[in-house]
Amino acid sequence: MLASVLSNGNSVRDLSNLPAEYDISQVFIAIEVENRLGEEVAAKIQETIDYFKGAEKESESSQIFYPNEMSYTTREDNLQNGIPVDQEYWDVVLREAQG
Repeated sequence: MLASVLSNGNSVRDLSNLPAEYDISQVFIAIEVENRLGEEVAAKIQETIDYFKGAEKESESSQIFYPNEMSYTTREDNLQNGIPVDQEYWDVVLREAQG
């Protein structure tokens, strides 16, 4: 309910009356766990993540991800290695920058 009110999006009731789900309301809350909640809470969060990731997988090659994990992983990789850009597009950027 909070998400639909804050975003002026569709509530669960609204979605149940639509032919397909769209304009779905979401609220994201970001908390800097280590600095705000302490090591004990951070450990509890890690235990929960480990529990989810320890669930039975569909196949040996399957992976289990928690929400936004791939975005976090991509961001960390980009910070360390730079943002990957297709060479064709990068060449266009360089040409445009030269005038």
